[in-house]
Order: sequence, then structure tokens, then C-alpha cells
Amino acid sequence: MIKVCHISTVHKISDVRVFHKQCVSLAKHFDLYLIITHDKEEVKNGVKVIPLKKSKGRLYRLVFKTTSALMKALRVKAKIYHIHDPELLIVGLVLRMFGKKVVYDIHELVYYQITDKKWLGGMFIRRIVAFFYKGFESLGVRFFNKLALAEKGYYPYFEKHYAKRLDKVMFIRNFPILDLINDQPATEKMFPGKVTLVYAGGLTRIRGIKELCEGVERAETDVRLILLGPWESESFEEECLKDKARVKYVGLKPLNEVFPIMKSADIGAAVLHPLENHMNSSLIKTYEYMACSLPMLLSNFDSWKEEFGPYAIFANPLSVDDIAEKIDWAALNMDQMKEMGAKAREVALANYNWSVEAEKVRRMYESLVNKK
Repeated sequence: MIKVCHISTVHKISDVRVFHKQCVSLAKHFDLYLIITHDKEEVKNGVKVIPLKKSKGRLYRLVFKTTSALMKALRVKAKIYHIHDPELLIVGLVLRMFGKKVVYDIHELVYYQITDKKWLGGMFIRRIVAFFYKGFESLGVRFFNKLALAEKGYYPYFEKHYAKRLDKVMFIRNFPILDLINDQPATEKMFPGKVTLVYAGGLTRIRGIKELCEGVERAETDVRLILLGPWESESFEEECLKDKARVKYVGLKPLNEVFPIMKSADIGAAVLHPLENHMNSSLIKTYEYMACSLPMLLSNFDSWKEEFGPYAIFANPLSVDDIAEKIDWAALNMDQMKEMGAKAREVALANYNWSVEAEKVRRMYESLVNKK
């Protein structure tokens, strides 16, 4: 059986794309290892988990944790290594020097994302960091065997910067695991008789959580909002939830508990800020909302309107008034919104299925091993 090793120093073992989708779904076909932050070495859902210690800060993660991941990866002696983080570019290049096959899984357009990271300092510093990242990325694109893009919206970037390497590019879309969604019944409604919105994912400023909370509060109709996921910080949590009578935070839930809560809601929300990385991405949660028969309230990005137009209404993510206005319209037109949700479910079942993407990954691994 072909030995495959996935590596991430950023994600947790609960990560949907890394663990539940790529690792668990492929463990039946390959001798599959996962090097990731975890508290113990174990076999979990057929995946051999090799633990990394929790980071003590970004510098520790970038230097010591990355080095530890490389040492552990070399001991696995896999034929194929599948890396999931930009900071692992150097690890991938070292593995290529040892003659290993390397797949770089691109979850975000990191070059654009860097300019949005204010913790790096001013824009001048961020541009310097982006310049150096671009250098390592260029080496990875040149020497890695495959580039797995999570979104089709990333393709123009690679077409612009790496036109001669497009033969390495493939799409592994972040479609939901439909069986997992279909197997979970809806929970009882948290707010019976109230139109309820739900957001599941990272609760951060740039994902428009504050504007969403304020939009729900400002709406003239009597609506509610359920939030699931990890907060950016305690201070941001307090900022968003202070005096929020209509907003309920239910915590960070395991995947099998997220979908029943989604199904109990009426509208799926995602009003991310208009950053370059966001406007070129399709969120996994949009496909999950669709599979749960939820109509959506989304940011008014042109790419999102094109892809999700029949299944959503759109608001300016930076305008609380516009978000509130669209929420009111949805609450007053729920028959029309439910029709959107039913159409979304049909499309999700037909087109947005992780099993198709898993088969792509399986064939990719086998072709890498068979290719001379």
C-alpha cells in the first residue's frame, strides 16, 4: 500500500479539509499518516496521527515546530508528502531534495492574505514579507509535483504568475461531505417562531462578525443569530457579544454537532469583508449551508453573486444598515427564501460533493507514484 504523509503546523486535528476530508476519506486506499498538532500518537479513523506540540507563539511555530515536522516527516519515509501550510514550503523543498513526491495544498491565496495581516506591522513590512513569501512560493511551484487549489478563484493568480507551470495545477474543491450532513437530523429550534440566522466558522473581525451581530440587533424584524466557532480573541468576543440580546454563541462544536444546528436555522450568513483573498474564494460554509437547504445572506462580491445568485441575497459587508435591511427583507419574504434553500439543496446534491474530490486526490497520488 502506498505510504502518504500529510503535514500541517497550523491546523488542528479537527480541521475539516485536512483531517475529515483528505485524510479520513483516503485512509482506506493508502497507508496514511498525519503530522499535526495533537496531544498523543494514535490511529484515528484509520489515520496514523503523529503529534506536534502546541505552538508557544508564531516564532516557535515558524522555526521549531516546522523543524520538528520535517524530522518526523523524514522518519515516516513516505512516498508522497502533502503539505497544507505556506510555512511548510521549505519543508517541501527539503523533501524534494530527498527525492520525495510533494503536493502543496493551497487553502488561501497567501500572497494577498499577507497584506491583510496587521499583526505583521505596517504595509511596508507586510509587502516585504509578501516579497519573500513569493520567492519561496516560486520555488515550490517550480519543484513540487502538484499544486492542489481549494478554489477555482485562485486560478487567475497562477495563470498570471506561473503560466508555464499550469500543468501542475489541479482543483480539490472544499465541497462538503454530504453523507455526514444527511445523517444528522436537525436539532430543536433554539428560537421557536423567530427567523434565525446561523454562522459557523472563524469568528474574526475580517469575517464581518461584528457587522453581522450589529445588523441583527438593528433589524426591525424580530430575528435571532446563532454563532458557532472559535473567537479571534477574548476582547473581540466581548466586543461582539456585549449587550447582544438577539445573538447566541453556542461554542466550538465538533463537526457532527454543527450540521444539526445549521439545519435548525432559517438562513446561513457569511458577510466577509471585501479583502482580495475573500473575493477570490468560495467559503466551505456556503456549500454546507446549501446542503442543509439554507438560503443565504452573503457579501455582495461579484464572484459570489455569479456563483450563488439563485440561492442568496447580498449585502454590503461593511454597512450595518444594509445588512439589517437585507435581514428584514428576508424575514418578511421567508416563502421566497425557502424556495432558494430548496434549489440550493438540489444543486449541492448534484454538484458539490466531497466524494468526487476525494477520487481526484486518490488518482493524483497513484499517478505520482506510477509516473517515472
